[in-house]
Amino acid sequence: LGRKRYTREGTKKSNNSVDDLETRQEELSPLPPLTVPNGPRPFYFTCRHTYEHTLIDEINRYARRNGGEVHAMSPYPGLVRVEDNDGILPTFYDPVYALQSMPQSVVVTAESIKSISKQVINALLGVGSDDDNEDESKTDRISQQQHDRLRSAERGSLSIHCLVPGMCKAQTKPVMQHRSDKIGEEIAKMTKKMFPAARKAATEEDPSTRWLLQ
Repeated sequence: LGRKRYTREGTKKSNNSVDDLETRQEELSPLPPLTVPNGPRPFYFTCRHTYEHTLIDEINRYARRNGGEVHAMSPYPGLVRVEDNDGILPTFYDPVYALQSMPQSVVVTAESIKSISKQVINALLGVGSDDDNEDESKTDRISQQQHDRLRSAERGSLSIHCLVPGMCKAQTKPVMQHRSDKIGEEIAKMTKKMFPAARKAATEEDPSTRWLLQ
């Protein structure tokens, strides 16, 4: 009881100490820059905690062997972010030390679960870009291509996986997991209205092609 209100020595925490902790956490794990339409998209890879630098070394070696450079860093335990502005990494690049790959990711921001869900769908699938009056420079080409392909995808072929950094450390109750799951549920609800692939399959047969949103 009261674990969040008291220190290990049993003294009550002051509001200042909580603020200082949040400030230090922000300095250690700064929020990533937002992606913009038709701009560079970062790669994210998960790995076993303590293997972050091993994975970074593997990615850097691959880039150098292919005549280029990437910027790889670990913003959280078990997570590696790679900025590949020169397009060195193939879309389905799968390093040996990575547990999971998230290529060409988008970074969005919003205040509520519903707003975040809308931003994710807009950024990844180009939803809302059908307006003839919209500035073409604001329409992301990759998102528009994914939107068009997902429109014709088989029913039941889209899966949504929600991840948070704490999962990479095998935390039993990862921070923000509940909120992440709620965002996933909201995205599923929204995509069902627009894409047959997000709806339940009509038969028990597995779709020939799978789509994954992480």
